[in-house]
Amino acid sequence: MLDPFYILVIQTDIMSTNNGGVQLIADWYGLKYSYRFDPVREREHRLFMAPRMITENESLESHLSKFQGDLMADLTPKRIYSGDPGNGKTHLLLHVSEKLASHNFEFKHVECPALGKSVKPFVLFTELLNRLGGKNAVIDLIIDAYKKCRKDAINEQPEQYADESEKTLSPYLDKVFLGNTDLTDLTKAAVDNDETKRRNLWLWLTGGKGDPSITAVNLKDDGAALVRIFKALFSIYEKSTGKKLLVIFDELDKGKILGPEASEAWNELFRQICDASQKNAGILMAITPETLNSKAVIDESVKSRVGDGNLIELTKMSDSGDIENFVKEIVAWNRKDGLDVEEKINEFKSELNGEDVTVSSYPFTTAAINEIGNTYSESVPRVILDGLSRACAFAQQNGKHFVTAEEISKLKSDDLAEVADT
Repeated sequence: MLDPFYILVIQTDIMSTNNGGVQLIADWYGLKYSYRFDPVREREHRLFMAPRMITENESLESHLSKFQGDLMADLTPKRIYSGDPGNGKTHLLLHVSEKLASHNFEFKHVECPALGKSVKPFVLFTELLNRLGGKNAVIDLIIDAYKKCRKDAINEQPEQYADESEKTLSPYLDKVFLGNTDLTDLTKAAVDNDETKRRNLWLWLTGGKGDPSITAVNLKDDGAALVRIFKALFSIYEKSTGKKLLVIFDELDKGKILGPEASEAWNELFRQICDASQKNAGILMAITPETLNSKAVIDESVKSRVGDGNLIELTKMSDSGDIENFVKEIVAWNRKDGLDVEEKINEFKSELNGEDVTVSSYPFTTAAINEIGNTYSESVPRVILDGLSRACAFAQQNGKHFVTAEEISKLKSDDLAEVADT
């Protein structure tokens, strides 16, 4: 039987059948959501992040402040985040991205697809195209950038550009398209929105031959051309939208399977797009320590371009006091606005059996929060959040309106497994 607690992601994912009725767990306690957050799909989740130590010596607040230094130095942020599964890499990267959105960045979350031993990074480019909106959105973006280059040429030298000469336009295109003549030629052919020409441009971007009248390299086969097109697309995006891209390359641990030839292609891509000379897009990468140490995707040359201070090794949450503070912030944030907690406490205080519930701890007793700090020492955030949701479900299925120390202490026992089978 599928464990119902495994799919606790948002408040509609699990229901209780206590006393024959059906009620959402979030409604039972007056919560916004379960405690299993989904920052990829829920913007409210990624906007919130409970204070924690990111590394042994750096808090969340101090980590976020370092991005200001990049912006003041006119640098696009480049970071590597290394951490065990469930340690909050994705949530942190998305939280950072939301913060940088106010500084004229537009973030795109690109998950690395499943890889094989010989798979080249073209698959990552395909994922980026999809995150940018797919065929029509990407082609419109490229054509818009082309037209803006043409407009710049006309505005800055109207007399020379009277006949729309290629010689006059080329310097403007080279600045944005970064000398990608294949892309420039295919875009010029498609600029008047001829559907066949647009389709040829998209075909080439997705690894096909494109326009038969234009001799262009195949992006699937030419690693150097692929790197150039990545960088050109970053530049084109900024020209068209007026914003820089902030690209999150997530789940890079899938690259640990790569063979030597494919590994070198992936490392070369990240060397190039993480270099300080690439200023059109910020690059944030998430990877597990095991894969990082294997150098299959990110080797020492990539690390050197990112910079020692920008390799963030996420720590587990080990101090019980830090865990308690982390939980308190989450508990406070996740209560529904306008919930009368004192009324809830007074209504069901007979259930407490000597434990205390405060307005700030509800729906957990203070003893339960203390027990969480002890039970989850040396844990990652995902495990702690999963425990909060499981404890709420366990208490509710026993008809309780508060989560006590008893529920927390049973989380790692067979009692919870028995509840899952009911």
